[in-house]
Amino acid sequence: MKKYLLKAKTYLEKIVRKRFFVKLDNIDLLIRAKSKCDYYEIRCLENESLLIEKDSNSNMVVSLTTYSKRIYQVHLVIESLGNQTIKPNRIILWLDENEFDLDNIPLMLKNLTKRGLEIKFVPNFKSYKKLLFCLAESPNSNIITVDDDILYPCYFIEGFEKELKKSPETVLAYRGHKIQFDKNGNVEKYSKWDLDSNDTQASKLIFPTGVGGVLYPVDSLHQDVLNYELASKLAPHGDDIWFKAMSLRNNRMSKLIRPRNGYEHDFIEIPMGQDISLFHQNVMNGGNNSQIKDVFEHFDLLKLIK
Repeated sequence: MKKYLLKAKTYLEKIVRKRFFVKLDNIDLLIRAKSKCDYYEIRCLENESLLIEKDSNSNMVVSLTTYSKRIYQVHLVIESLGNQTIKPNRIILWLDENEFDLDNIPLMLKNLTKRGLEIKFVPNFKSYKKLLFCLAESPNSNIITVDDDILYPCYFIEGFEKELKKSPETVLAYRGHKIQFDKNGNVEKYSKWDLDSNDTQASKLIFPTGVGGVLYPVDSLHQDVLNYELASKLAPHGDDIWFKAMSLRNNRMSKLIRPRNGYEHDFIEIPMGQDISLFHQNVMNGGNNSQIKDVFEHFDLLKLIK
């Protein structure tokens, strides 16, 4: 019987990995993800408390975007962002004005506006929507960008706030990589970086990844960050690359915050959430390498990180 159960579990893990394309150490992570989703679904239905605290001194604005494939799950992410030990001043969801309007967004999102969520309809700058419009609108705020398929831990904003007090000019993230160099002193291929780095020292070599949330302090990015025309040319599918370049051009370091119980334990990916096509474009097909090369060469960034 034990052998049968072990085989069944192994088979299920293979199916889950293939179908959901999420990082799983075992099937228990998927079960916990489903449990968390159910929890936040119930909170959305029953909770009437505010997601934000406008009078807070934290000066934290949470900004995110989504699209049609995830519009019916993003309320779970937003609920997790409102379930914080320290609440943000604002939570803003930026939607493509050609895809959405107040008449066709899900009822769950409409209900969240009664609790403090702001929904804004803007030109389709793809994944760049999560930061560029917020930067233009709130240049004097500390902006936290998040992804639309992650349930964030309750200490998420508190952790950022504590670290921001220690490093007020440093870009902060809970997940990131560390840039490596080849024998000729050039930036290594993305796959050879120190991926999911455990290095918590502030450095220009730390490369924040948006999936775990990134805090951009006031004035941490070069003013050219808003140049979407150039960004979409150099890094059409690599907003993280563009934002890293803009922090380097402003002479800012980046720093990783260690999640309390490990990243995969605390940051729960919603099943079916990952954009598989983008993953294959950027990682499997080497898209990150070409975009990194184009951005770094255009701004001559190598001299800023060596």
